[in-house]
Amino acid sequence: MTGENSERKDEETGGRESSEYVQTMGISISVLALVSSFVYTAMTLILIEVEDVSALLWQITLLVLFFSFTIFLFLTYMHLVRILVMRRSRRYPMIPQISKLPQASVLNLLETLALLLWWASMILMFLAKNLIYLASISLITMIVWLPVGYLFLLKPLLAKETTKERI
Repeated sequence: MTGENSERKDEETGGRESSEYVQTMGISISVLALVSSFVYTAMTLILIEVEDVSALLWQITLLVLFFSFTIFLFLTYMHLVRILVMRRSRRYPMIPQISKLPQASVLNLLETLALLLWWASMILMFLAKNLIYLASISLITMIVWLPVGYLFLLKPLLAKETTKERI
């Protein structure tokens, strides 16, 4: 009896810790999404309001903002993936296996597509203002981040359960 009670206590404690972790990650996602939106808005306002955005100072400012926007998007989506992977694992058994539903894969695809389009819209805005060098550097940055995003974001979602979890 004592062994069963201690196992039950461990499951309850683990469930509570997991719930707190998911809640913390949710707060982090909200903050990162807010900051991403702020950076996107700042870049848009600079492109609209500044008369001579081709000046070196404004291009450097836009480049720094684009890099920070890229990092914030990456971190936001990484936290989402962490929550999805955690919910899928056996360490968090109280959550239904949502990730196995076909609707979940469509939702993940749409989220990924929306983030990519949001990201690419900045490059198109740079091109609309004839900032060719800035658009080129941003496009190269986007191309470099795509495999990184696949390795750290999409691959964990596509990975099967490890043999350790099956045992």
